[in-house]
Amino acid sequence: MRKKLLTYYGAAATLKFFSALPLPVAYALAHAAAAVYYFFDRRYRPIGLINLRIAFPERSESWRDSVLRRSYKNLSNLLVEVSKFPKLTPDKISRRVSYTAGSLRRYLGAKQKNSGVLFLTAHMSAWELLPFAHALYGYPLSFVVRPIDNPDINKLLERYREKCGNRVIPKRNALRALLTILRRKGDVGILIDQNVLPSEGVFVPLFGKEACTTNGPAMIALRAGTPVLPGFILPDKKQGHYLIHFGEEIPLCRNGSLEENVRVSTERFNQILEDIIRMYPDCWLWVHKRWKARPAGDLQVIYP
Repeated sequence: MRKKLLTYYGAAATLKFFSALPLPVAYALAHAAAAVYYFFDRRYRPIGLINLRIAFPERSESWRDSVLRRSYKNLSNLLVEVSKFPKLTPDKISRRVSYTAGSLRRYLGAKQKNSGVLFLTAHMSAWELLPFAHALYGYPLSFVVRPIDNPDINKLLERYREKCGNRVIPKRNALRALLTILRRKGDVGILIDQNVLPSEGVFVPLFGKEACTTNGPAMIALRAGTPVLPGFILPDKKQGHYLIHFGEEIPLCRNGSLEENVRVSTERFNQILEDIIRMYPDCWLWVHKRWKARPAGDLQVIYP
């Protein structure tokens, strides 16, 4: 209990500390901390390099190491962005976050179908800023998260995430809540880029290797008749500036059995995810055991 309390106070103090700093100073300190952490990290760095070898076997080890270093820097940017949430307003967000050409049009076009929108996203760039900024522009949504094991830190993050009018939906037993929101014409965001148990997903390719991917988005979209848009927040040219990108609506497979429709639709989702990662490899969270679950009969151990 004492350890959890200390961890909570440490996290709260860190967010307050970075919140009080001017942005350039906050970035500089965060980047320095990320560089030091990368050097000493013996737990997650090997995972990231294994994933990069799977995704980019044709690249050199030095290139993969460089990408992974920059992804740690990207994670430190995320810390800075979250720390600034309490100070963000619609006026301030418009100075730092904008939409790519056509993105807002694609979103509003999906809304004209008289339903909610299901956003597919990933741990890309400053991913926590995506729903926050979109809500400050006037489009709040609900999004699914896996609660952090430390309940105090989890509540702290929920307060930050919901300051702009968004709603956090715990991952466990989220299906009914999400269907209700969509049927009431609300928007929902789901991260689709992490490993799940075989009982919760379907094996579809990601970078040419079968990856157990959540079947929830396809199931929900097929059941609710909801348009599905890919949505990512991407770095702009200037430090601390970002672009919200909404892609074209993803066509769902409806020609086979429910199982086949879910599998094919999820495969399409993963292809879009792979395309954006290839474009911005240093923006993805490489230190997750993405290919940990294996299909039946595949005895390969990918991670030590």
